[in-house]
Amino acid sequence: MILDNKLVRSLLSSSKEGNSGAFEQLYQLHVAQVYAVSLRLLANQDLAQHLTRQVFISIWKNINDITEERPFYNWLVALTAINAISELKNGVPPDEPAKLIPENHPNPKLEAAVLKLNEKQRIALVLDRLCHLPGEEISELTSFTKKEIEKFLNSAYEQISEEIRSSNLFQEIDKLPDKISPPTDLWIDIYHDVLEWKLQNEPEEIIPKEVTSVNVDLREIKKNRKEEKKKLKEELKKIEKTHKGKFSKPSVANYIYLIFALAALAGIIYFLFFMSGAKWQISSTEGSPTIFNEPVKNGFTLSKNDMLSCNSNSAATIRIEKIGILKVRGNTNLTRTGNFEANLDKGSIELIKDASEELFAVQTPSALIKDYYLGGNYILNVDDEGNSIVEVKDGWVTINFNSTEALVPPGHNCTAKKGAGLSAPVSISATEEFRYDIDLFFFSNGGDGTMESILNQAKIKDGYTLWNLIKIAPAKYREKIVDALMKLMPLPPETNKEGLLELRPEMMQRLLDEIGINQR
Repeated sequence: MILDNKLVRSLLSSSKEGNSGAFEQLYQLHVAQVYAVSLRLLANQDLAQHLTRQVFISIWKNINDITEERPFYNWLVALTAINAISELKNGVPPDEPAKLIPENHPNPKLEAAVLKLNEKQRIALVLDRLCHLPGEEISELTSFTKKEIEKFLNSAYEQISEEIRSSNLFQEIDKLPDKISPPTDLWIDIYHDVLEWKLQNEPEEIIPKEVTSVNVDLREIKKNRKEEKKKLKEELKKIEKTHKGKFSKPSVANYIYLIFALAALAGIIYFLFFMSGAKWQISSTEGSPTIFNEPVKNGFTLSKNDMLSCNSNSAATIRIEKIGILKVRGNTNLTRTGNFEANLDKGSIELIKDASEELFAVQTPSALIKDYYLGGNYILNVDDEGNSIVEVKDGWVTINFNSTEALVPPGHNCTAKKGAGLSAPVSISATEEFRYDIDLFFFSNGGDGTMESILNQAKIKDGYTLWNLIKIAPAKYREKIVDALMKLMPLPPETNKEGLLELRPEMMQRLLDEIGINQR
């Protein structure tokens, strides 16, 4: 079972409030998983893409029925299985495996053997071995008895073993990728139906009877939005004439015919719902902050590429729409680079994400700091040499340098040095010796002796540090790090040392969640 992390739960919550941006992020996180299940169940590329679209559209329309009692991944798998089985009953011509398997697949022969199984064998194998659903749930989804599931599984293993000679067949099946990206981006079609549904189901905004002078512009804006929505409805009707049914089985020819109309529609939709521009308004100032050497006062709105500068006697607070409060401290240069992006050249900021509907990112000379999920609070400092330290008070962030990414949980800080990379996050309660060894290892070529010292000092409170070390330390140390962590706490269910050494995402996620449980 793949457990929901805080990001998924946060995006689900925002999606339930009608946030299309959060739902798109849910789609991006899970589309490859849903498509992989669809492809293996149906063994037909066009239908697998169609089914993947249908699953996400259904999820959006029924988002409020999804509870945290069951992992979101299980909701997706169940909905995918139900619809796939329904399709199979109508007869699905299988494609040649070569058409279905991506070029970068780690084990194409084994994947081909799975796709050659008959429908019942595929259903049993995919839901049991690859999706890890319990037998009772598989029975509910398929109407198979437990004995039938065992029968189909055994016959599937026998058939696969005739083509794949391996003494570790089960382990090789377990290593099949749980994500396969569809050959084309499906979001544009999902987007079409999501926005159509929003237009049909969202109530019109009500303007108060007593409209102050401040609200006059708001009345005009809302009037314009109604006109824009009317135009959008007309565009949607045009698309429907060619789309002919939301759940019709579209052919490749249909999509070639629709591509230009859908692209144009996507531009309109994207503008209406995502690109209206987030407002960055200065709500308070101390001293004399400036933008391009011009003094700014309360109420000033920062535009894209505006650089706010605060000297040693100045500070400013910015209210960012859909994010929260950004405090800019003395000796700081901060540039707005987008709706929810900024550059911090030097100085110190604090981000309090109390109105978070979007993810925020800050680029420094040494790293990129990004929200891991909505909400939270962190302080980011950049020294005169461009080195960065992020301290997370609440929520989670990632800190990125080139292809290396560290995950920083609450109560931890993480350092990045310009041109040198980043370290593993360290608890704010860590000992000075432990913190010194982490810096020595990452920034001064500490080597084997330093790693040995780190692992010998590690306590359960350092679990998140060890988790990050598994990911970002050189691979030759990985087994020692895993062994050290296993001495501090048991591994969670469905997680083993071999999978952690391979950095299998689902096992790394379970381990991350287990560390959080052990630190409560």
